Amino acid sequence: MVQDSQDEKLTLSAFIDDNYRLLSALGIFSALTLFASNFPLKAIGYALSFLFLFATVLILLEVWERFPSKMGATRLFWFENALFLSGLVLVGYWFLEFRGVWQHLLFVPIASVLMRLFSTIIKRFDLFNILFRAEPGARKTLRYIFGIALWAVLIVASVAIANLLSGPINAFLDEARYYLDLAVP
Repeated sequence: MVQDSQDEKLTLSAFIDDNYRLLSALGIFSALTLFASNFPLKAIGYALSFLFLFATVLILLEVWERFPSKMGATRLFWFENALFLSGLVLVGYWFLEFRGVWQHLLFVPIASVLMRLFSTIIKRFDLFNILFRAEPGARKTLRYIFGIALWAVLIVASVAIANLLSGPINAFLDEARYYLDLAVP
């Protein structure tokens, strides 16, 4: 007996079949996040670990976006929640374990967000061409200078924001670590 597709709920196996490449990439980047922190050159290992964590979060968000908006099968519901919680635990572990490292790299996601925001605004409202009375595609040297100057200002602003945020965040993480250490002997 064939059911209407409206009556069928998306199953876990169907979801995995549809998204196996993303799920595989998620597993690979999660493993790389933890593996990279063991590099002999610690600074490079931590930087790579941070970048792999960032990639993992992006993939996790992409996978999460593909879950059905309506209730799927029960196992799919539990899988969605387990996957999301495991992503949160991975991010939380990284921030707790590498507190000294992420402080120095916090400016990277802040800069990424600021650069995306400013880039979108500049392109959407055609600000460069309006400010410099340029035709689209003209004044390339000026575009490069403007872009590099804006990039430098955003990096400095990101470092300043990161320095402001790192104190309160570290206090919170220190307290979280303290209670986690108490909970597990």
